[in-house]
Amino acid sequence: FVAAFLFALHPLHSEAAAYVAGLSDLLAAATVLGGLLLWERATRDPDHLATRPWILLLAVLFAGLLAKEQAVLLIPVIALSDVVRTVRGERSSTSARLAVYWGLLLVLAAHLALRTWAIGSLVPDKQGIPYIDNPLIQESFGVRLVTGFKLLAMQAWLVLWPAKLSIDYSFDVIPIAKSLSEPAALA
Repeated sequence: FVAAFLFALHPLHSEAAAYVAGLSDLLAAATVLGGLLLWERATRDPDHLATRPWILLLAVLFAGLLAKEQAVLLIPVIALSDVVRTVRGERSSTSARLAVYWGLLLVLAAHLALRTWAIGSLVPDKQGIPYIDNPLIQESFGVRLVTGFKLLAMQAWLVLWPAKLSIDYSFDVIPIAKSLSEPAALA
């Protein structure tokens, strides 16, 4: 309850809610949370395997993937939920759960196939993406990694002190980090 309360009231989440393009973030988060609720409901009684929650779970994953591909996190979140249940000593129907995992992986494969059919390769063509759209795509792996560290530190700081929020992090708002000696990357 406390975590949900903080999540709902934290100013950082206004960035995604204030920007129309951020709606995909909210939809993906809603599908992951909704999918986890469906999983918990469907697995509450290991002896009674209701078909409807499983089918809804697969549909929720597909809808989440259509909203934003980060919804793929539903699969490891469900797996983590199963690990926690196993550690607690709760019984589970392994064959039914494996069938659902295979269903989730098939949904993911179908999404990847449709995405590839619609827009081409899953690997971005570095020459086809303008520098102004994504300056990191032209950089080396090391520079992308160091800038990723910098972005992680900046986001962690925004969680602790959300004083300078923005709905637009487009070109050059966050300069590329070239080395680990930069304070933000080092953090």
